[in-house]
Amino acid sequence: MDYKTPDNTARFEQTIKKSRFIAISTHVPDRERFDQFLDRVSTEFPDARHICYGGILGAPTTGQQLFNDDGEPSGTAGKPILNVLLHSGYGDVATAVVRYFGGVKLGAGGLVRAYSGSASGAVVQLSARTVEQTTDLYLEVEFALENTIRHLLGESGVSQLDARYEHNLQIHCAVPAGQVVHLSERLTDVTRGKILIRIADSDS
Repeated sequence: MDYKTPDNTARFEQTIKKSRFIAISTHVPDRERFDQFLDRVSTEFPDARHICYGGILGAPTTGQQLFNDDGEPSGTAGKPILNVLLHSGYGDVATAVVRYFGGVKLGAGGLVRAYSGSASGAVVQLSARTVEQTTDLYLEVEFALENTIRHLLGESGVSQLDARYEHNLQIHCAVPAGQVVHLSERLTDVTRGKILIRIADSDS
């Protein structure tokens, strides 16, 4: 199933009882980019009292969920930020909320409202683009069928990830999830059954 991901970086700032909250939301396609994003925020705000965050790597409902309270009372910062993202419908997304403490304690409920409200302020400014979910397909055929296979994959808009030449040609490619069955049938037809097809996470 396709999902939306941010196509821009958005910021929102508010002051609550003298504490300054700065929220930044952006696209993060993997853990490396997620960590780089947090590093950039930390570099930009080196003197901040707290830098709390939430993130989803992958699809909104099935992706890896990340959050951190960074010294705030447990459950008052990272989880509220993550909850905003979970309700936003975005995947491959991260939001960091920077806090400069103003000397007035907000209490647990006040912190939850402050962090979730700040995160929401940034997220609503995001513009979306669609990510098409893919399934990994592993193909094995004799070398004589290489051109036929490459032509069919090209026609289907499949991105070839890796090709290996051993006792047979082995291709690892990413296929739009909704096309796996149809493409597998076409590959079987054009090779007259002389192909081994394995779908990721499948023993078939």
